[in-house]
Amino acid sequence: TIDKDAAPGPRDFRLVCSNDFTVPLTFHVGRFPEITEAEPNDATRNAMALDALPVCVNGRVTEQDTDTFRFNAVKGQTLVAQVQGRALVPFLADAVPGWVQPLLKLFDGQGREIMSADDFRFDPDPILVFTAPSTGAYALQLSDAINRGRDDFVYRLTLGELPLVTGFFPMGGKKGDSLNITREGVNLPPQKTRIFSGGKTPESCLQALVGDALYFPSLSFDLDTLPEKFEAEPNDSSSAAQMLTFPVIVNGTLDKPNDVDVYRFE
Repeated sequence: TIDKDAAPGPRDFRLVCSNDFTVPLTFHVGRFPEITEAEPNDATRNAMALDALPVCVNGRVTEQDTDTFRFNAVKGQTLVAQVQGRALVPFLADAVPGWVQPLLKLFDGQGREIMSADDFRFDPDPILVFTAPSTGAYALQLSDAINRGRDDFVYRLTLGELPLVTGFFPMGGKKGDSLNITREGVNLPPQKTRIFSGGKTPESCLQALVGDALYFPSLSFDLDTLPEKFEAEPNDSSSAAQMLTFPVIVNGTLDKPNDVDVYRFE
């Protein structure tokens, strides 16, 4: 039984045997209503109905399997579908490659494919973001990208009009400073997030930034003890180089094609 006040997030799950522990698996405590995928749902015509969003679907891609889910969206609504597959079971020794490779496909009410995703940036677990072009029914289909299937190809699919954090700036700060962080993503309020880093760890700062939002799992936040400085444009050439004094950490962005940031120091 999950405690009603349990903090959302992953837990190590083990069995205690008479003389050993089993290898830990990851058990996730979620934020949203949870359901279990029900077969048959291999095609859009017999898709499993998701009556209310947001929702987290627990399923598995068995042999020759495709899981399809039907839901309604309103024109202009931005929905996020995030799959956890490799995040749940990082490696399977007898599979090639050694993990499930989830593939998401989105279809409109007429069965036409709108978009697909089989990863997100360099993470093999896909995130699909779409803005509904019209009000009506849609179908989301999940399978293995190379058409494999096994009982241990498990996944958690979260779908809804949910905030998604894909990045922030700056991505770190000096311990003890109050920081104004601009979050990047979708369905996020426009204002900056202010956090005080005193007494916090990088992990607790990251949690303060993402809150209840979904987020790109490889995000991290850096805390250090060195002075911090922001890149200042124009600094694209040696003649316009930004002067730095040691020691320093510079927070910057390469925010346009062919952007170069040049720094001068003694």
